[in-house]
Formats: sequence, structure tokens, C-alpha cells
Amino acid sequence: MPIINSNTLFHFTPSMTSIKGIIKNGVRLSYCYEECTKDYGFAVPMICFCDIPLLRTLEHRRKYGKYMVGFDKNFLITKNLASLNPVHYLNSFFLRNIGEDFFTTQLDLINHSFYNELTLYIKNKGYMPLLEKYGLEKLMLADEDLNYKKDQISMAVNKLRYSLAFSKLYSSNSDKKKITNYDEREWRYISNFYSTDESFAPLIPKISKKDFDDKKNDINSKLWSNSKAYICFNADEICKAVKFIVVKNDRQIPSMIKFIRTSKKIFGAENLSSEHKDLLISRITSFELIEKNF
Repeated sequence: MPIINSNTLFHFTPSMTSIKGIIKNGVRLSYCYEECTKDYGFAVPMICFCDIPLLRTLEHRRKYGKYMVGFDKNFLITKNLASLNPVHYLNSFFLRNIGEDFFTTQLDLINHSFYNELTLYIKNKGYMPLLEKYGLEKLMLADEDLNYKKDQISMAVNKLRYSLAFSKLYSSNSDKKKITNYDEREWRYISNFYSTDESFAPLIPKISKKDFDDKKNDINSKLWSNSKAYICFNADEICKAVKFIVVKNDRQIPSMIKFIRTSKKIFGAENLSSEHKDLLISRITSFELIEKNF
């Protein structure tokens, strides 16, 4: 019976150069733009995967590239519990953003909700005089309930932000053509976008497509200079994680084998043993070969 869910998460890339970069350094995050309403959306550093059987990836290849690395889904989930999620697809009128003003209102509610909710809780507890006298930090140290409530509100606000980052419209228009995004069954790896590290900047909550296109190269170049912008594996993890390395055609397979054999670094791990490299090489195939035989 044909499978619906693959045991592998596939990451596609457009060139031999880019797939060799992945194999050497690991999969890197890139700022991606996500449209939420006409002309406006958000941008966040992410790595995208698709959860569709390999034989059904023809349209995906046309869009994202004819080179691919396939990762064991359960391994990635276990290793990245806080960062990896399937996308939440939105179609209902009540879940879509209706214009720029509505989108702005949504962002304002998220950004102000921590302060507003904590202030309301303090008022309801009658703590305002103590807050004015001692300040919030000392007050929380003296009151376990208040400290607990602060943590709960913070977690709830972060969940709202993550919900936005892991959301995508069910369908969208590109060059006057309707695209059904749901067909991609996308998963996203989104690391800590609340980091204060300036070279690992967080979610850009509101940006136009034009502004994003103008800034994309600069912000991604800055991001890629940070070692945290890569999913890497140690020597023992590589062959557990990587299940497929797929190039465009059979002629490119020898080049990929040579690259793995001679590379001093594989998925960020240095001096990988020849046994590990041989096992990784056994995972190499081509889309040309797949299409001829399956």
C-alpha cells in the first residue's frame, strides 16, 4: 500500500555546490519570507524539510532543486525536540490575516501580552504598592506564586510567537498561479530566535516582500558566519541521521563519492573514519536512477 508519511525528512537544494556545502558543514539556516497578508509577512531563520514520499517529489524538485539530503525523521525529532515542527497550515477566514492593519494588531497583541498579563495579575493580587516599593525582581523572589505566574505568561507568549513562525497559508499565489502549499507537507527547524546574539538575529515580525528581497543576502551572510546557524552531527550520529544523498544524475555520483572520501569535515565532524565514510557513500543515489527503477 502506498505510504502517506515518509520515515525521512527531505531537504532539497539547487546545485552540486550547495549539496557539497551541506555534506561538509551541515545544513544551514536561512532567512525565509512567509507571506501573511498581501505585501506583508514575517521572516525567520529556518531550515525547511518536506514529509512526502520520495517518488512524489517531482514538483518539489522543480521548485527547490534537484539535489537532496534525506534525514531520519525520528532521529531529527529526538535530537531537536524544541526546534523541529510540522507546519500549521491556515485556510479558515478566522485564521488568516485580513489586511495589514489586522496583521499589525495581531503582532501588537503578542508583543504587549507579557507586560499586560503580568500587570493585571499583580493588580488583582493587590501587589501594586509592593511593586512600587521593591520593584519586580525583588517581589518575585519573595513570592513563589508570582514567579510561577511570570514563567507561565512568558511560556504562553513564546508559544504564540512560535505558532506564528510555524504557520503557513494553505495556498498562495505566485506569478498569478495558485500554489497549494499544503502539498509540501513542510516541517521547519527554527532555532532560538529570541537570542540576543546580533549575528543570530531573531524573527523579523513584519516586513514587506520587497524589503525582504533587498535585505536577504546581507542578513543571510551575517547569519551564516555564526556556527549556531548549522545543524551538525558528531561521527556517531551521521549515519544514524543521514539516509539519502541524492544528486541529479548518475554522472555526478563519482564526484560525490570522491568529495566524501577526501573531505576533512563531514556534517561539521572532523576526521571521520573511513568506515563511517563508506557507510555514508552507500547512501548516495541519483534522481535519474530513482526515476528509471521505481
